[in-house]
Amino acid sequence: MSAHRAERRLFAVLTGDGRDAPWWRAVSRLGDRPASYGLAAARCLRGRGRGRWRPLAAVAGADAGQGVLKRVLVRPRPPRSAWRVRPHGASFPSRHTALAAAAVGRGPAAGAAVALVGASRIRLGVHWPGDVVGGWLLGAGCARLARGGRPAPGTAATAPAGTAYPDGVARRWGSP
Repeated sequence: MSAHRAERRLFAVLTGDGRDAPWWRAVSRLGDRPASYGLAAARCLRGRGRGRWRPLAAVAGADAGQGVLKRVLVRPRPPRSAWRVRPHGASFPSRHTALAAAAVGRGPAAGAAVALVGASRIRLGVHWPGDVVGGWLLGAGCARLARGGRPAPGTAATAPAGTAYPDGVARRWGSP
C-alpha cells in the first residue's frame, strides 16, 4: 500500500462518523495564535535572564516557518465535505500543531496537549495526518533551536575539535 493511500485511510478512520465535534473545536483552539503566543509569553514571564525569551522565539519561528512552507509546498486540504471548521491557506504543515508544539515546553503533559491539538485538526477534517506530523516536527525543531539547539551527547557534532574518529580522520565541530 502506498503512503498516500495509507494516509487517506488513516484520515477516514480518524475523522470518524462526520458529525460535528464541539470538544475537538475547543482543543483545536489551544493551537490558535492567541493561545500559543499567550502561553509562550506566560512562560517567558516565569523565566530569568536572556533565555527567558526562548519560548516566544520558538513560537515566532514556528509561525514564520509554517508560513514559508505553506507557500512553497502548496498541499491541498482534505475534501471540503470533511471540514468541520473553515481552514485558511494550504494544508502542509499544520499551523495549529506547529505553534502548540513550539509553545508548550517539554514533558508528558505538554506532549499530550500537542498530540490532542494535532488529533483535533484531523478530526475536524482540515488536515491530513502528514500535515500534523510536519507541524509537530516544525514546532519541536523550533523549540529545540530556541533552547540552544544542542545535539545529543556523543554525536560527532559534540566531540571536541580535533577528535579522531574510527576512520582516523580528525574533524572540527560542524565539519562532515
